[in-house]
Amino acid sequence: MSIHSAIYLVLWIITNILNYKKKQVNSQCLIFPYKTCNSHTKKYIMLFSHKHILLKHKISETLIPLIQGDYYLADCPFHSNIGDILIWQGELELLKECNGQLIGYSSLTTFDHPKISPETVILFHGGGNLGELYRQHIEHLFLLMRLYPKNRIIIFPQTFNYTSPEILKSDIQKLSSHTDLHICSRDKRGFDQLSRDLEHVYLVPDMAFYIPQSFFEYQPSKNNGSLFLKRLDDELADNSLAPHCDHVHDWPTFEHKIFDGIFIAKIINKLSSWNIPFFKNIWKWYAMNIYRTDLIRIGVKFIKRYDYIYSTRLHGIILSLLCQKRVTAIDNSYGKNLNFIKTWLDDVDELYLLS
Repeated sequence: MSIHSAIYLVLWIITNILNYKKKQVNSQCLIFPYKTCNSHTKKYIMLFSHKHILLKHKISETLIPLIQGDYYLADCPFHSNIGDILIWQGELELLKECNGQLIGYSSLTTFDHPKISPETVILFHGGGNLGELYRQHIEHLFLLMRLYPKNRIIIFPQTFNYTSPEILKSDIQKLSSHTDLHICSRDKRGFDQLSRDLEHVYLVPDMAFYIPQSFFEYQPSKNNGSLFLKRLDDELADNSLAPHCDHVHDWPTFEHKIFDGIFIAKIINKLSSWNIPFFKNIWKWYAMNIYRTDLIRIGVKFIKRYDYIYSTRLHGIILSLLCQKRVTAIDNSYGKNLNFIKTWLDDVDELYLLS
């Protein structure tokens, strides 16, 4: 064999070995379009645009088969928390794909004990308000269970926060009293807590992921550097890290400015709280048809103004990803952000968890 033939043979062998290894790596990544396959850590990193598709599919394949017929949406967030409004919008987007019609809706304060046929599905708004911290919402759920014992009740994805075994045991006992209650937990910790003792418990991502991309197309004239989205309520961790950023804000709707884009909503809400005739229905209509979309617009414009986001709010993290921003997540006081990210987002390239 000539030297040229020998060199050609060696090159042919090397090329085929490399192609074989490349095919192996590609076959490992075939099901999910991962950006990086690390053979040492066995951890795959995925672009959020690809992960988003999987999250939406998980939501639809779990919930759409459960929602058959007409439905009533309870515990809607008629308030100024942009994160809860994003969840609400995702719920409404999913319902567009379901059979049946929305026959009514209410918030915690506008619920008026409507007559609902046993065939109507009652949907309970998702979020992070079931458990020990915000008892008024789970008490509202228990009221619905008592009023409508024959209706299917579906709790949209929630974070369930329990540190007291006694409260957990008591709540599970009450939840188990309804024979057609379906509970969606948005993290594995809550799923494990509830599924040990309850039937019909599902692990489902946050409903904000179901909002179409068309909601996030706003482009600012200029960017303002980095943002630390710092919550200022009881969920802020005592040892919360404080990154050095160009700007520090909570949601703009929480900054108590007179002209913050929701001035009219505040007036109508106040009149509704005074039980002035007709204003409760006016407030319900305004919240559903105007206020909801106004708050989403405010939230998107707020996040889009910055190049990089640090967030102690879960929906600051989610909205940043939906707006195609890189984001660093900081946990809240009881592990909500940490547990959610470990369940759904720990393989997302654009997200870093600061702990």
